[in-house]
Amino acid sequence: GNSTDKAIAPTGDMNIIVERITALLLVRTVALAEQRKAQTQESALPYSDLSTTTICKTALKNKKSWSKPITTMLILQLRKIVRRICEQYRSNVYYHNVEHCYH
Repeated sequence: GNSTDKAIAPTGDMNIIVERITALLLVRTVALAEQRKAQTQESALPYSDLSTTTICKTALKNKKSWSKPITTMLILQLRKIVRRICEQYRSNVYYHNVEHCYH
């Protein structure tokens, strides 16, 4: 969309794109760790599906802290991988540029 809210507005700034993708992947990483923990303990799965919406709604509804598999090192490594992937996209090709890939 054409939002004026800088937190969600479209951007070509590589740093913002990398942070947004990294944040989405971190949400999923935490959810996958919780799913695995539940399976290991043979308890009910915490999420009905692993969509970002379901993960976040469930976390807000339950008012429970997420597991803590996330370390500073993991975040730095994930950010580095995301940046490397994003840098592989060519900016001069409409459908194969980084803005389109994460949209």
